[in-house]
Amino acid sequence: ERTLKIEGNDKPLVLFFYTSGCGACKAQVPALNELQASGNALVIGVLGDGKGLEADAAVAREKGIKFPSVSGANSVKYFETIVGGIFGTPTSVIYDKNGKAVKKLIGLYPKSAFETQLKLMN
Repeated sequence: ERTLKIEGNDKPLVLFFYTSGCGACKAQVPALNELQASGNALVIGVLGDGKGLEADAAVAREKGIKFPSVSGANSVKYFETIVGGIFGTPTSVIYDKNGKAVKKLIGLYPKSAFETQLKLMN
């Protein structure tokens, strides 16, 4: 069984896979920003079609992302492998505080869907 634990993090984790041209991904960002700001989970974005630091930072700004993101090819491949592959965006994978994957959400979901999963973990 694959697990993902971020050193120093004792909260549930949401990995958010997105691409630069994805409109649904942009629509998902406000709910994830709120989730991150609430302190109930750590959100990490994974930009699947990164073009370099400056271009990727511009994509994050354009989408309004306020949580940490990775975009380097090796990092993206690492996270995609951990979750068993990504076949479309947006995809969000929710991990409990022990690093066990509990839910994969493919497509656009309301903030309440994430909150429900977090409540089920408590």
